[in-house]
Amino acid sequence: MAEIKNILLSVQEHLGATVPGIAHLDKDWGQLYYEQPPVKFPCGLLDIEEILYDQRGHGGQQAKTRLTVTVAGMRLSKSSGTAPAAEKAYELITLLEEIHDALQLFTTGDFAPLFRSSVKKILSDSGKEAYKLTYETAYAIAPPSTARPRYTAVKAVVIERE
Repeated sequence: MAEIKNILLSVQEHLGATVPGIAHLDKDWGQLYYEQPPVKFPCGLLDIEEILYDQRGHGGQQAKTRLTVTVAGMRLSKSSGTAPAAEKAYELITLLEEIHDALQLFTTGDFAPLFRSSVKKILSDSGKEAYKLTYETAYAIAPPSTARPRYTAVKAVVIERE
């Protein structure tokens, strides 16, 4: 699981260096669901949604991974066409574009380049809104250094009854 930690830390470092509009960048542990979220807005929260493993022989595997970036902001501006600064209500959409530009095809070489697979609005209440960006990647897991079976073969026993 060290690969997951390395991917998340690499993405966090990369976003921190390339997207200055993110005020708080962290691992997602449910911060947005607190009554008083312990984040600064706009924020980006990183997590792994799912890992699927394929077997590659001798204990090696390939891990297909879905990484999520939850981007949340405070709703402080009206978006009505007659509002004096209606475009401010769309600043979170602009931030989503900046994050995507930074992450699409990003890699450190330890994992396949990230590619976006979905965007979904996940939260909208009177004070905040959030979108979940999902990216996919893959990485190889080397076979264990002692490539031996971790199971014991059991000889079939037939019991005959009279």
